[in-house]
Amino acid sequence: MNWGELWRGYVPLLLTFIGAQLILQVDLAMLSRLGEHATAACIALLRIGLIDLILSMGVGAVASVVVSQAFRAGNVDAVVPQVLTVAALLGIATTGVGLLIYPRLVFWFIGSNEVSALVTGAIFWFALAAPFRLTGIAAIYAIHALGEGKSVVYWKLLEVGLKVLANWLLVFVLSLGFKGSYLATLLVSLLGCGWALNRLRQHAKVGFCMPKTAWVPDFLRQVGWEAQRLLSGQLFALLAFVLFASSWIAPLELPRLSAFSAATALMLFLFAPLAALLRTLAFQLAGASLPMMFSALKSLCWCGMPLLILVAAGLYFCGDHLGQIVYAQRDSRWWSMLVAVLAISLPLRYLNNLQRTLLQTRQEFAAVARAESFTTWLIGLPLIIIGLVLDSPLIACSHLVLPELGCTMWLTWRYVLPLYRMSRVGAPEPVLLVQQT
Repeated sequence: MNWGELWRGYVPLLLTFIGAQLILQVDLAMLSRLGEHATAACIALLRIGLIDLILSMGVGAVASVVVSQAFRAGNVDAVVPQVLTVAALLGIATTGVGLLIYPRLVFWFIGSNEVSALVTGAIFWFALAAPFRLTGIAAIYAIHALGEGKSVVYWKLLEVGLKVLANWLLVFVLSLGFKGSYLATLLVSLLGCGWALNRLRQHAKVGFCMPKTAWVPDFLRQVGWEAQRLLSGQLFALLAFVLFASSWIAPLELPRLSAFSAATALMLFLFAPLAALLRTLAFQLAGASLPMMFSALKSLCWCGMPLLILVAAGLYFCGDHLGQIVYAQRDSRWWSMLVAVLAISLPLRYLNNLQRTLLQTRQEFAAVARAESFTTWLIGLPLIIIGLVLDSPLIACSHLVLPELGCTMWLTWRYVLPLYRMSRVGAPEPVLLVQQT
């Protein structure tokens, strides 16, 4: 593996992730001027449309692996049109399903009030953007997979500026209010999709075609498993927040809720570079032989683990000061335990991300999804409940590390070790999705 190539791929992808988050922050900042109801409606629509967003991430993840493999096999022109076609069809289906079920979800989850009225008025524009969002994401991940991620960063920066301008014109100048922000999202998604397809056309054949019947089910199955993995994690995070924020199990304590909210923000910040690394490695290792994959991951383990241990040690010993300075967490036993357990989990999560990379590069999306979902819910949820009932920060906060440990052990013994033995004896490798095109 070329370390310079890895770094050149990692930085643009990480900045792409950050750019996507900046657009969300732009919406929240500008809609907050319309009042608290608009801010609440923005978050509510984000939660109600979670399946749309998760599906987009699943399509991007699988597209990146498939296009990377096709690039190394010299088969890009056959694969890219099929990926774009399936992404567009999924987007059209998502629009139809969204228009049917999102209004009902608004009524079930929010009821009938001012917030639900704002959300209902924006649903049409939000759902209509799905085909452009999915097709654009598939194209952007394909561009990253082809080694042209730097151009995506430039576009994402421009996209943030376009979103600010479109929001200002539609929400405030034309007085469209809350729904104007989602009309702006539709317009920016359309522009982004057009830019990505035009940029991708410089490196591969771009168009829409009739996907091969033997290829589509496998691609959709991989997307489904990756989307299920992401959705499971998001739902668990939402339920964990509800349990910490409610009095269903234990009396509500504001210091506990504040500590958990602050730790969640810190966790998202710390895990973003690991998520970007997973996707970058999928680009780099796609199509490589098993011995080459294990050699690269071993090198990454030896190089990256000392740095992660150093960061974890700093977080462990300085977590209380960080909480006081940044998050206003003073004398909180919940914050101290949360940040300590989070620090302990960092090296383990890094190791497990390397295993996830190996398996997803081998198109074992189902294996990763099963392991993460089962360990998260079967281990993590009981720990939170027991910890809250007993008022034990140690038990409740261990949901950040024990499920990850269980997932690591599961993936190692069930999948990684057999692949390692296969690499040592030179056994024939299974046929991959890109080879079916």
